[in-house]
Amino acid sequence: MNDVTRYEEQLARVATELTQLATREAATTHSLSEATATKAELLTQAADIKIAEARLTTITRTLLPNAQRLAMLITQATQLAQQRQTRQTNEAQLKTQLAELTAKEVELQTSLATVASVSSSREQLLVFATQADELQRTDERLQQTEKKVAQQAENLMRVTRKLDTAKANLQDVIAMREAKAHCAGNS
Repeated sequence: MNDVTRYEEQLARVATELTQLATREAATTHSLSEATATKAELLTQAADIKIAEARLTTITRTLLPNAQRLAMLITQATQLAQQRQTRQTNEAQLKTQLAELTAKEVELQTSLATVASVSSSREQLLVFATQADELQRTDERLQQTEKKVAQQAENLMRVTRKLDTAKANLQDVIAMREAKAHCAGNS
């Protein structure tokens, strides 16, 4: 086999790999579209939750003088629950994308090694090197996003605990008022 035939075979392999990368990129774009649709659905659910919160706030104001504070805590808990669900969805997607990007990076590095052996294909080598750098930057951004998501989850858990405490206090106060009202009604 002569050098030209080897070079043509290597170019054909590189073209096949580029086609595979384009297919994977299309799949990633489709995943992002699905995530956008899920986000829209979550926003619709959030509107329904806000309507329910408004009703609860009205009822709470008639029962307790500190109902506004409770309504604020409920709103915060709802927002944090939405953030938690969004974070979990984003985290799963980011992990999947990170795995795909890592696999692509390995493939690109392999391709770069093959292309580097052909002296006349320096331009293709530069393209692959640029893609590897972009993948590395994307990986770093994904790692930063994962850290932020973990911090948001921790914040959500703290606020959820505060909300649970406030709800328990509210139930105690309601029970005391009902008992007081019952006693006042019997006398």
